[in-house]
Amino acid sequence: MKILPGSSNLDHYLKHSEIIDFTHPEIQLKSQGIPTVFCYQRLMVFDTPEKGYSLHALHGVFLRSLDRWIRLDARGNKAGVQAQFSIDKERLAFTINEDMDEKDFLMIYTSPIQATINTLKENRDAIEMCWRRRAMVYNKPRQLNKTANFIKEAEKVKMKLECKIKVHKLGQGKDGTIGQLKNFYKDVELMIKSKSHIPSYPRAITDSWDVNSVLGKQLLDLYEVYKRLR
Repeated sequence: MKILPGSSNLDHYLKHSEIIDFTHPEIQLKSQGIPTVFCYQRLMVFDTPEKGYSLHALHGVFLRSLDRWIRLDARGNKAGVQAQFSIDKERLAFTINEDMDEKDFLMIYTSPIQATINTLKENRDAIEMCWRRRAMVYNKPRQLNKTANFIKEAEKVKMKLECKIKVHKLGQGKDGTIGQLKNFYKDVELMIKSKSHIPSYPRAITDSWDVNSVLGKQLLDLYEVYKRLR
């Protein structure tokens, strides 16, 4: 598909037969007298952050009868993608996965963001634009994604520490002491809250725990991930 000269300018639409869909729905809606704005999502291009992110455009319409904006994804539905228009509940094509650093930008824009306009003006071929130059794709996962993954693992370790503390109270614990495990738990909590916390547990585990301890290895692995967040 070729990007025609008018694809980044709404005034030229009627002079051409093709237009990229960043603006097409807006023209149709405005032609019916419906106030329309642009909205955006950041989505993974495929199934993992390492493969990059794309900027997905949505539209918001203002319904005077309801006195509010409603976001919609003007597209055809298919298996796994159902985005029927609804005034009761927002129905978008893609659900945001915050753990993978996808993002729902809740701001509304009266015109397309300049980065998309610049990209459209600089390119004449849609495939070249999106897949070779990847001008509208965020290729590098952001630091926030690493933080989200760390927190997810840290919460798992906290649960295991809680279980170990309960086992110790039953007189069956093998790793450390109850007091030690409680201090480790506090360390992990502080690591979640701040990237500058220096936990005491790595030294304690290295000095006194069995080298074959599964929990000890998990705690030390968590610390290595934590250090890379700084």
